[in-house]
Amino acid sequence: MKNILLIPVGGTICTEVNDIGTLSVSKTAGIKLKSYFEDSDSLYAKKVNIEVAENLCILSENMTVAKWNVIIDTYRKYTKTKKYDGIIFAHGTDTLAYSAALFSILLSATDTPVFFVSANERLESPRSNGNDNFRCAVECIARGIKPNVYVTYKNLSDNRMYLHLASRIEQCKNYSEDFYSVGAIDITSGEP
Repeated sequence: MKNILLIPVGGTICTEVNDIGTLSVSKTAGIKLKSYFEDSDSLYAKKVNIEVAENLCILSENMTVAKWNVIIDTYRKYTKTKKYDGIIFAHGTDTLAYSAALFSILLSATDTPVFFVSANERLESPRSNGNDNFRCAVECIARGIKPNVYVTYKNLSDNRMYLHLASRIEQCKNYSEDFYSVGAIDITSGEP
């Protein structure tokens, strides 16, 4: 059984429609991601234990150095006394590339695979790629991917899932829902 820590940072992957019909960050986003995965047809759904950290409720477009420090402190708090087989950050797309690049530097000597996942739309939307991105990260950890900092993201333009090194991912272009990087691996139909 692989033990995975999920840290819901915020962003669209962590939102839901509120009582007045607008999107807001959900305190239960991590639990929803975990539940969707456990209820999926993944071969690994019963072979991993996902622990959910507190939701940081940080919208990606509001990212600052102080908020990065909150994310780093949360990571340290949870990994200080417990060893995980993998860590997943659920993060918004607006600053995904910047946070992923920062963590690729901070965790350059990691002995644990670390993933950043995000979503183009809230998880309940039929257009959302969030559950696919999360599932791919969990399955990569469950299969024993080597330690590094990664981003898994399913591009909407070609409907393909890509595995990116966090240090190489580019910010998505204006009016685009796709991420690219040098050396990205298309893992749509198999293992990385």
